[in-house]
Amino acid sequence: MGITIVNSIEEPFIAFADNLKKSLISRGIDCNTVYIEELVFSDFNNLKKEIKDVAYIFNNNRAISVLASLLIKNGKQVINGDYFIKNYSKYDIQFLLSENNIKVPKNYFSPELTHSSSLKDEFNFPLILKSFRHMEKNYVINNYAEYISLMLDWVNKEPHYFEEYYDNCIFFKVYAINGLIFFDKAVKEYADESLIGSIKKIREIFSLEVYSVDCLFNKEKNVFSIIDVNPSPAFKGLPEAKNYFFRYLEELGNKL
Repeated sequence: MGITIVNSIEEPFIAFADNLKKSLISRGIDCNTVYIEELVFSDFNNLKKEIKDVAYIFNNNRAISVLASLLIKNGKQVINGDYFIKNYSKYDIQFLLSENNIKVPKNYFSPELTHSSSLKDEFNFPLILKSFRHMEKNYVINNYAEYISLMLDWVNKEPHYFEEYYDNCIFFKVYAINGLIFFDKAVKEYADESLIGSIKKIREIFSLEVYSVDCLFNKEKNVFSIIDVNPSPAFKGLPEAKNYFFRYLEELGNKL
């Protein structure tokens, strides 16, 4: 049995992937790391050799949905495989969360609206400009003039949307591993049953085994909002979550 971490040369988490690999090897689990850019998808025999029994996709490359589908068809187990195959964009995630009555910031996506001369009457600035693609930089737009300036660069780029800007909020991450939820101690006291219920519901909506959730908490209004879901968490700043993730992979490996 073995585990392959599918990383990317473009991602900033190579150090975490190396740390994960070393930790698994120290526990007696056969583990290797490959870069998605170096894989030849059409060479099925070699692909099956390079990828071990279990694959943990730790990148946001555009080809991950194709890779996940190929691996599953060839008998590999892909953590969060169903999620990757469906290839959700950032906006897809926000839409599905809202559809399932999970609190998210107000989002705007309409070609007619975002390029209309009446935009200043429709939007409440400031706003956040976000790409549909994960890992892209976000931009805060404070007024209509800034919007026009930024759109001159973005008009021919990949799809984007606008998100309501929340001021005076606490940003934090929640990690979930096989149904177990981990909070940072600094914000755990604010977590109520509605937030915990939302985190658990996300697992069902997106068919996730391992994930993190980006949250905002407004202390004045006592309101949580979820701004993103990440199927490839790095477990930064929460060693108990990272250690449990290592154990989860170890247990997964021992079952095969």
